[in-house]
Amino acid sequence: MPLWSCDKVFEVMNVHDKFVVDLDRRICSCGKWRISGLPCRHSISCMHYLNIDKHFYVSDYFKKSAYMECYKHSVLPLNGPNFWPSIQSTQILPPIRRKAPGRPKKRRNKDYNEERSQTKMSRQYGTITCSKCGIVGHNKKSCTFAGAH
Repeated sequence: MPLWSCDKVFEVMNVHDKFVVDLDRRICSCGKWRISGLPCRHSISCMHYLNIDKHFYVSDYFKKSAYMECYKHSVLPLNGPNFWPSIQSTQILPPIRRKAPGRPKKRRNKDYNEERSQTKMSRQYGTITCSKCGIVGHNKKSCTFAGAH
């Protein structure tokens, strides 16, 4: 819904946002018109409000005249590979693939935002309890409790 400000400057109200459109400078605050060269939906709503032809505001690169200018020179055909001149030199080969050191991985590295396996509890959340003395903080291998032996 465009709201006229002055000349050809509008404030376009969207469902969640407001955008400033300047038809003379061909800019919209969403940035799509400047990047693509095609009017965005905010600017088209302003053009409909003023009954202006939207084709006038399309960049010249998208018009038929630019296409004809680009392809006005003919592209000459080439002969097939059988007629190419042969060069007397050594053949260029791809680099030798070397085997990486160490045992190859069986699983790929997961991305940081990819789900981790839920079957194993990570060590940082678990608590270690000694099976000999029952005290939290060490295991039976490092237990120094005198009554445990």
